[in-house]
Amino acid sequence: MRANPAILITETSGISECLDRLAAQKRSARPLSTYRLQFNANFRFEDARRLAGYLHALGVSHIYSSPVLKAREGSLHGYDITDHNSLNPEVGTYEDFHALVRELKDYGMGQILDFVPNHMSVGLGSNPWWDDVLANGRTSEFAEFFDIDWSPIKAELHNKLLLPILGDQYGAELESGHIRLTLGEQDFHIEYYNKKLPIDPQTIPLIFESVNGELQEVESRTPELRNVLSGLRHLPGHSTTENELVRQRRRAIPPLTAALQQLVHESPGVG
Repeated sequence: MRANPAILITETSGISECLDRLAAQKRSARPLSTYRLQFNANFRFEDARRLAGYLHALGVSHIYSSPVLKAREGSLHGYDITDHNSLNPEVGTYEDFHALVRELKDYGMGQILDFVPNHMSVGLGSNPWWDDVLANGRTSEFAEFFDIDWSPIKAELHNKLLLPILGDQYGAELESGHIRLTLGEQDFHIEYYNKKLPIDPQTIPLIFESVNGELQEVESRTPELRNVLSGLRHLPGHSTTENELVRQRRRAIPPLTAALQQLVHESPGVG
């Protein structure tokens, strides 16, 4: 069947008009003049919203916003992001952010958002992705998110992370009490000054074995503890790259650590 030329012309004209409108919208959305806003705990979304009218009167077409994703606590610049999936609570809520966007739109203004997808803040225990890598090594689901050489020249460092954070030799810092094993509300971790480091769940049984005599007595009264420690002890190692073992470890850790925390907080003997 031959196509009707009139219909083709009409359809083509409609598409052309649509493209012209989109092009006009893009031209109107182009930044003509920008004003840089640095968000942190001292300058929040609400503060920016109150400035929108003033900036519009100055002829600003777009605000140029610093990163607003969740960053290290107290960050003044926002580039040390710890969670790319959340807004920084120090600069406001989602509702505050949407209120700012609506205010800008009311003045015909836009926003250029700065963000950093290629680096994150590590070292203070506030980055869940990095903490998971420290605890689980190559088996972490986030291991490939970071540029880590798992096979460096030194063979003794294979499948390990070398963190240059100590102010003195390891033994000296340990004896001085600067390196401390701590039980928090959710987990065991290492504290070194202002740094908080997770431990490999597979090594948790070693903590209990240091008081072996008491452990045997408690396990006889609390068999659940024996089962949890056995499960942690027999986890696949953090350096395995075999897919099934990696999946097995990832599945096992959450229920085991949750059960341990429950025992620690609810059983006087375990605590």
